[in-house]
Amino acid sequence: LSKQAKGYATVMAEYLKEACDNGPREGLGSRTSLYGLQRPPLGTETIVRADKDTPYDSVVLSLLPFLLTNAKDQVILSVDKKSNVFSHAIVKVVEQDTEAFERSISAANCYNVVE
Repeated sequence: LSKQAKGYATVMAEYLKEACDNGPREGLGSRTSLYGLQRPPLGTETIVRADKDTPYDSVVLSLLPFLLTNAKDQVILSVDKKSNVFSHAIVKVVEQDTEAFERSISAANCYNVVE
């Protein structure tokens, strides 16, 4: 990772740790509310796409919030066959050309798609 990406990753990790440690917080006002971190709805997936020109830093930083929380089972890394971003990873990786990627996002139960 670049120096800038390492700095951003550090700040993101510190934020996530603090947010997760403190849990939901009560809102103010006449309505009862809780706010704080929320994961994607259970049963859905987020697809992070890495095409042949996607920088390594971008992929790692996009995956970081999932890898550091309980949402890591809900993320899929879609890698273009011409990409050398990852040959293996700790998340589900699918090797797809653009057409297969487009088909997968229309067929999958996606909550997010990150390109």
